[in-house]
This record gives sequence, structure tokens and C-alpha cells, in this order.
Amino acid sequence: MEGLLEQQPDPAQAERLTQLLSLVPESYQGVVLINVAELARNPELRQSLGLERMGAAGVLLPLISKRLNTLVLATKADAPGSIAIFDSSITPEQMIQMAAGLGVTVAAEPELYQEFEVWKGNAFGLTALALAGVEKNTTVVAQAPVSADGPTATGLLRQALDSSLDQEGSFAAQPEIDLAVNGLSAGLMLVLSQDCDLPSKMLTGDWSGCVGSALSVVAVREGTLTLRTLLVFETEAQAMAALEAMPREGIGASRQEGRLLHLQTVGDTDRTLAVLTSQILQ
Repeated sequence: MEGLLEQQPDPAQAERLTQLLSLVPESYQGVVLINVAELARNPELRQSLGLERMGAAGVLLPLISKRLNTLVLATKADAPGSIAIFDSSITPEQMIQMAAGLGVTVAAEPELYQEFEVWKGNAFGLTALALAGVEKNTTVVAQAPVSADGPTATGLLRQALDSSLDQEGSFAAQPEIDLAVNGLSAGLMLVLSQDCDLPSKMLTGDWSGCVGSALSVVAVREGTLTLRTLLVFETEAQAMAALEAMPREGIGASRQEGRLLHLQTVGDTDRTLAVLTSQILQ
């Protein structure tokens, strides 16, 4: 198990994840990245995740999974709506056609925002949608309840597009997120947070100075889930104190690297996923 902690993320993969995360505004506390190809090969993980909780992304996912590499989901616990980023070979026009086949109403022509074409839609009169292609292989879909107070789907999409143009204000640009993306392989699913709330729900210890976390699902088999966790601390001394305070029971391997702390644990699949997605999949 120690060997897994020594594995470093592929630089090309880390660069691509950074590009996708640049579409998420920095105001989002947490983001989920799902390796869709691996999800298709792992029915246990797919069933435990529950696609129906992913809104528009969950509806489209079964139709486009064979041409989709990565799905990024971002929500806010204190506000309705979400952003889904599709890294795939499908164009926005093709995605619109698929959505229309499922009963989603989409405007005949797009609106222009900045340099992007924005398509507006409506799912069964309950959910407003807005969609835009950012580059050849990336499509962003924002959704929000039609009747809810707060940001509209179009407003959420515009925030994502603004973030891609001004990357200094993106989720990816935050120092703790940059360290996490470049310090931990994405695995089957990766949960990134600008805090340490999620790991603190699974492990007891000293969390003083913990400013970011990444949790990567590396294996799911027969009801058990192997999880790699990277914790980012403000100082090396805080990371060392946290390691010393960690309970030995339940931690298969651990390693400190400066102000980063690497952990590996094995737990029940359903219980672990419930914690991992509690703040992000509504």
C-alpha cells in the first residue's frame, strides 16, 4: 500500500484537469471530477453514486459516456444550481440534439456572450439550462430551478465563462487546489475542496491549519473502497502535528511531504461515497 502513496499524477492529466477547473469560479468550495471511462467499467461505483442526483449531467451521461473523458460537477451548498463541465468529443450542437431527444426544450438560436455562443433551454418547465462550448472538446452546462431565488442558469454559465477568461479568479488558481491537482492522481473519482471538512468527517485528528484537500477513489471492489487523501496545510509543522495525531487504526499508509500529508484508507463503499458527495451532489 505504501507504493500507491508514492505514485505521482501524470503531468498531462494534471494540466488537463487544471484547464477544466479554470471554468469553475473560485467562490465554489468543492468540485467532483469523475473519470467516466472508468465509471462505465465499474458498475458498483456507478450504482453507488446514483446518476439521478447529478441533474442534467446525470440525464446526459448515459447517452454520451462512450465519448466522454471527464465530467466535472460544481455546486454550492448555500445556493441552488450547478455547473457541469464535459470533457468529450461531442460538440455543443450534438449535445443539444441529444437533450432535445429527452424532451428538453432549447432555443432555436444561441445568444452571444463575450466570445461564446450560449444556448438556453428548459427541462420540463422545472429546470432552466444554459450551455456553451468553450473549446473543441469542452462543453459547459449550467442548471438552476426555474422558480428559485438566486442565480439563474444563464448567470451561472456566464460566471463560468468569465472564470475561463480571467483564470486568476478561478477555482484552479487557488494555491491549495493547484497543489492538490499536481500532487494526487485523479483515480476513478476526485473530490477537491478549499477546506478539510470532508476528511475531518472520516478521520479524527488535529486539523489546525488545514486549508485544502483532495480525495481520490482508486479502487472499488466487493463493497469496499480504497481512498487516497491529500491534505494541504499552511505550514510543515502543522502537517507533522496532524500526522502525529492521526489514529493508526483505519489508515493503511501515510506520508508527509513538506506541508502536504498523504493518507490511504479502506472503507465501506456506500458510507464513504455518501460523505464524499454530501456537499456536492445534491
